[in-house]
Amino acid sequence: MKSKRIALFIAALTLTATLVMGTVAMTACGGTKTIVLNGSTSMEKVINNLMNAYMEDHEDVRITYSATGSGAGITAAKEGTADMGLASRDLKPEDGTDVTATPIAIDAVAIIADADNAITNVTTDQLNALFVNGTAIADTTITHGVGRDSASGTRECFDDAIGIDTDYDQSAQQLSSNNAVVKAVTGDATALGYVSLDSVTSDVKIVAYNGVVASSEAVVDGTYTLKRNFNLILPAGGYDTLSDVAKDFYDFCLSEEGQEIVVASGNVAVK
Repeated sequence: MKSKRIALFIAALTLTATLVMGTVAMTACGGTKTIVLNGSTSMEKVINNLMNAYMEDHEDVRITYSATGSGAGITAAKEGTADMGLASRDLKPEDGTDVTATPIAIDAVAIIADADNAITNVTTDQLNALFVNGTAIADTTITHGVGRDSASGTRECFDDAIGIDTDYDQSAQQLSSNNAVVKAVTGDATALGYVSLDSVTSDVKIVAYNGVVASSEAVVDGTYTLKRNFNLILPAGGYDTLSDVAKDFYDFCLSEEGQEIVVASGNVAVK
């Protein structure tokens, strides 16, 4: 049964996020138990796959997820408007000590260009100059970057790795989701972007970063360094403050079956 379920999720990795307005989990009418999740747009694929697998085995549970961004997910966990937040970056000192993070997956941030673009490799210095100064990449058709908005955990990972601590050049597009970045790069010979590895489609190509192409294998062996954690964000008090059903879903995400779904979703397992 388990292998059949995993196979189904491998065949259907693009699931639509369910948007919801609500507060902390409670037992609804008819005995239905609910879990409210809020946060990272980059985690949409893996969290939807985990949610659907869990609800398939727990017909009395309804899990909802709002794809609002990593910053909003951390805030939701702090304020108690979600049982758990989702963040595609690790916590920073300014996030405070009233939340904790548990990695459930590891993601590579891939550099992408249009599928027909001839570019094959880009360096840290070239990316920094492109996004900060709008400097075209020599001997290529690339003249501008396509990145994420300031609320994005993907952007924070990229900026930290590339050494960007300022605003992007006005030539750089700043978009609200990985899918929007893929769409903007597709068909544009002048654009270079960055997205989660599991968001890459056949419309774009992965460009090597410092000579290494983003892949799960390269993350595991340590040769690809542009990577980050996908985290569950827990409120003050951590695991012990969760409802029983939220604890069970948390445990499921880190279980053998949950980690198989992580891998099937295009990410790297943490266990």
